[in-house]
Amino acid sequence: SSCVVCAFAQTDSQRRWHFSVKLGDNIGAATPLSIPVEIREIKEFNPHFNPSAEVAAALRLGTSWSLNMGVRVERMSMTTCARVKTYSTEIVRDDSHLSGVWTGDVETRFSAAALTVPVSVGLSLGSVTTLRAGFYGSFLMHREFGGNVYEGYLRQGDPTGPKIVFEGDDSASYEFNDDLRQWQWGAMLAADFTICHHILLSAQLSYGFMNIFRSDFKTVSFAMHPIFGNLSVGYTF
Repeated sequence: SSCVVCAFAQTDSQRRWHFSVKLGDNIGAATPLSIPVEIREIKEFNPHFNPSAEVAAALRLGTSWSLNMGVRVERMSMTTCARVKTYSTEIVRDDSHLSGVWTGDVETRFSAAALTVPVSVGLSLGSVTTLRAGFYGSFLMHREFGGNVYEGYLRQGDPTGPKIVFEGDDSASYEFNDDLRQWQWGAMLAADFTICHHILLSAQLSYGFMNIFRSDFKTVSFAMHPIFGNLSVGYTF
C-alpha cells in the first residue's frame, strides 16, 4: 500500500495543471492613501462580512514556478463614521440638493459586488507554502457609495458661504452611486498553505490602482482606493 501512496503522490506532484475552489471573506475599505486634513477623527469602522468564491487554475512552470489564473465573485463593503472639517460634499435635505463644505459628523457606506479575474506568478517554497504576486481586473456588477451627515453645519458653495446648521435628529443624506467606476484594476500579493492533502488556506492583499470615482467626479476632493485583505479556505484537485 505504501507503493500505491508514493505512486499517487508522485503523479499528483508531476501534473502540470492544478485546480482549486476557494471560499473566503474580504476585510478592508475604500480609503485614501493618507488621512486627508478634512478628516479630523475616525469614530467608527465596520468592515462587514464580505464573502468571496473563486475557481482557480495553476500551470506549473518547472519545479518551483507556476502561472495562476482565476475567476472570483466577491463582495467589498464597509461603513465608517468620522468627524470632519470643511469636507466637500453634496447632500439632499427635504428633496433639495445642497453642495458645499461640511463640518461635523459624517457616516459613509461603500458596497460593491465584483467579478474579478486575478493573474499571478507563484513560487513554491517546498510542498506546503506558495507565494504569489500579480495583478487583477474587476468588473463591478453592483456599486454603492453614500451616507448621512449630522451634528454639524454646511457652508453652501465654499467655506465662507451661507451656514446651514444640523442639530439633534436633523440629518441629510448623500449618494454618489453613479459616480463610481465600473472597472477596477490593481496588484495583489498572496500566500497559499497546504494544511493537509488537498486542503488549502490562502491569505491575500489587494490594492486598487484607480480612484473608485470617475475622473470627472470632483465633489469628493481626495482619491479613494480599494484596499482589501482576503482569507479563504480551498480544495485543490
